Amino acid sequence: MLKDKELKKTKRTPYSVMKSAVNKTFIPSIEEIKSINSFFLVRYVSNDPSTIYIANILNCNAKVIPIEAQYKFIRNSTMEKVAFVNYPKKEKLISDKDLKLIMQYYKCNESVAKDYVRVLGVQRTQEIVDKYKNKPQM
Repeated sequence: MLKDKELKKTKRTPYSVMKSAVNKTFIPSIEEIKSINSFFLVRYVSNDPSTIYIANILNCNAKVIPIEAQYKFIRNSTMEKVAFVNYPKKEKLISDKDLKLIMQYYKCNESVAKDYVRVLGVQRTQEIVDKYKNKPQM
C-alpha cells in the first residue's frame, strides 16, 4: 500500500520530463521518456536561440531517430542554463474608455468598433475620441 503512494509521488508529467532534458534536474526512466511527443520536445527546445540548431537537426530527422535518442541528444548537447524566449504581448490599439466613445459615435457593438479602429487608423480615431471627450455629457 505504501509503495503505491510513493509511485504516485514520483510520477512525472511529460512536460516535466521534457524540461529535464534541458535543465537536467532529474534522470527520467525510459517509460517516462517514451511518453514525450517528439513534436512538443522539438518545439520546446526551439524556443531558445542557442538551441535552435538542435531543434532543426531533430526536426529534420524526427522520423528516423527514436524519442529516447532525441531526448539524450538534447540532454547531452545543451548547456546547464538555458534562457527561453518569451513571446511579446499584443499591444492594444485603443483604450477601453476610448473604445466606448467609438461605439457611441458609430452606434455599434464592441467587435465592430474594434474593426473600425483598425480600418480608420490612429489619426481619425483620435479625432473622434477628442471630439467626444470635449463634448459635455448630458
